[in-house]
Amino acid sequence: MYLVEAKARIDNPDAIREVLLAGGAVLEDKNRHTDIYFRTPMGRFKLREGERGSCLMYREHPRKDMQALVRYDIEPIAGAARVGAMLAMVGRRKVMLKNREVYAFDRATVHLDNIHGLGSFLEIEVRVSDPAKAGEYALLCRDCMRRLGLDPASFETAGYDELLTRAA
Repeated sequence: MYLVEAKARIDNPDAIREVLLAGGAVLEDKNRHTDIYFRTPMGRFKLREGERGSCLMYREHPRKDMQALVRYDIEPIAGAARVGAMLAMVGRRKVMLKNREVYAFDRATVHLDNIHGLGSFLEIEVRVSDPAKAGEYALLCRDCMRRLGLDPASFETAGYDELLTRAA
C-alpha cells in the first residue's frame, strides 16, 4: 500500500478542528494508543497498542518532500504483550503515547495528534491507488494544507520517533 503524507507542528488544534468541520470534514475516530518503535536497518517498524486493538506497522518513507511515496504495511495482531516482548529482543528505540482524532476531509485523511512530550501535530494522508501518479496525490495533500491555513514550508520531515529522540 502507498500514500503521500504531510506533517506539521500546530499551535492551536482547536482552530484547525474548526476549519476542518467548517470545510465539511467528518470525525471518523478518536483514540489513544501507544506506539513502540523497534530498531530496523531501514524504515520504521512499530507495534501499536490501542483502544481499537493492536497491530504491527512498517513504513518506508524518505520524508524529504510531499512528492515522495510512503510504502506501508499494517497487520492486526492478537497477543500484543507477547509479541512486544519478543520484538524487544531486537531492540526498542522509542515508546510514544498519542491521542488522535481522525477526520475524513475531501479525499484525504487528517489526523490531529497530541504526542506526550512533543505537543500537537497535524498529519494529512492521501492514499495512493496509482504510484505512477504520486505528484497528483501530492498536489491533493498540498491543497489540504492550504485549505487548513498551513504553509507547506512548515512540513515536518522527521518521524515522531526522531522528534522524541531530539527532545530527550
